[in-house]
Amino acid sequence: QLLRKRLMEVQLEDESSSTPTKMYVTLKCMELESFSRRASDHGVNAIGSDEEVLVHYHPHIGDEGFEATLLEETPLQESTTPQATSALKPPEPPRDKITLSKDVDIRVTAVQGRGFQVRKRRFGKKDDIPDVYLKIRMNSFNKEEFPCWKTATIKDDTTPQWNEYKDFRRVNRGKATIHVDAYEDNRIKDDYIGGANLPVDQLMQKGTLEVELQDESTLTKTWVTLRCTCIGL
Repeated sequence: QLLRKRLMEVQLEDESSSTPTKMYVTLKCMELESFSRRASDHGVNAIGSDEEVLVHYHPHIGDEGFEATLLEETPLQESTTPQATSALKPPEPPRDKITLSKDVDIRVTAVQGRGFQVRKRRFGKKDDIPDVYLKIRMNSFNKEEFPCWKTATIKDDTTPQWNEYKDFRRVNRGKATIHVDAYEDNRIKDDYIGGANLPVDQLMQKGTLEVELQDESTLTKTWVTLRCTCIGL
């Protein structure tokens, strides 16, 4: 197997308990003439040039622990990268216990929006180009209470650019969510456009994420882009 792979990573075991040690060693194996000679010295018949031999050595047996395995006639290709099997890869730590349970300080940026509709007016009046602002709430599910954050109103723009940010301290990354609502600013009563919920962990993994707003269960074909990064690192 090592001769076929040429380069492999193997996990070490504790001999007394046969327990994996979470330590790894990378070995490289190439066919050389000396391997065949060494196999012959230990009572293994010489193999012709058209066949290949892999000599296995078992340290717990000692010098008598050589045995030979005849390999199929398979062309060997030099590998440029280690080809450890998935079973030998170090186990990843559970994210819910290490990463997600930790409170973090984050910065949320309201980047931009698109798809906001122009309202057509009758009787020769000028079309109503929306004046849009956002309200953003952080639900952290811990002792911290965060006030609602309202962005500036971008007037007469179907693709508003806010580029405003707010810092939030001690946010539970694994449980916290961000709720964003978009409104059109009017003289008498502001019109609700739509909203969306985002898990903080998902937004932090993506870095920047665009979400489509919904009015109740109906998609509005309007989008808002948010960005989230850790601060104080």
